[in-house]
Formats: sequence, structure tokens, C-alpha cells
Amino acid sequence: MRRTNLGKMRWVLALVVLGCAWCGAGSVERSAPPLTAIRHIVQPGDTLWALSRLTECGRADKRTLVWMLQKVNHLSSAGLRPGQAILIPTGARSVRSALRRPAQFADQATLVSAASHEADRLL
Repeated sequence: MRRTNLGKMRWVLALVVLGCAWCGAGSVERSAPPLTAIRHIVQPGDTLWALSRLTECGRADKRTLVWMLQKVNHLSSAGLRPGQAILIPTGARSVRSALRRPAQFADQATLVSAASHEADRLL
């Protein structure tokens, strides 16, 4: 009889350990990558149309990207002034977020170095 109770206790303990491990594995929080953007200082001749390619969303409709840049930067028109600072969302996740909530994007974005984008700009 003692052996039976000991066997049952082992099974119960094994099930509890496995249950805890299984439940705990699903509760690990994964942080989403941060929303990223670059701050671009407008140069003479820059347009929102041309700057939209810095979003790194080559397949997206340029008209939609220009609209998003206007909304993110609180611009009433597509006209830019040299020296003006423009926030440009980079990467698909950041662009999707900016399209959904353009007014809040600036508060949520992390600025990344624009150095990597300058080489692209010269092309």
C-alpha cells in the first residue's frame, strides 16, 4: 500500500511541475520592437514625395505616405521650408502605427540615427 501512495505522489508532483512549466512558458512577455523614426532637416528642393522613400516602405502607395507625413508632422499642406524639422517613421511597423494614429506617433517613436539614411538620400 505504501508503494501505491508513493507512486501516486510522484505522478501528482510530476503533473504539478509540468503544469507550472507549461503555464509559465506562455506568460513570458515579449516586448515589441520600438516604433522608430528619423528627424530630417528639410533642405532646399526637398518634397514630402521624395522624403516618403525614407520610410523604407517601397511598396506602399506614395500618396498615402505623403498624407501620413503631413499628419505626423501636423502640416496643413505638402509644402516644406528649408530648415524645418520633419519626423519620418521608418520601417513597416512604424509606418503602420503612424497611419493608424498619426497624431500620437511622435510621442511614441524612438529617434534613430539618420546617418544610415543619408547615404540613401544621396542616391
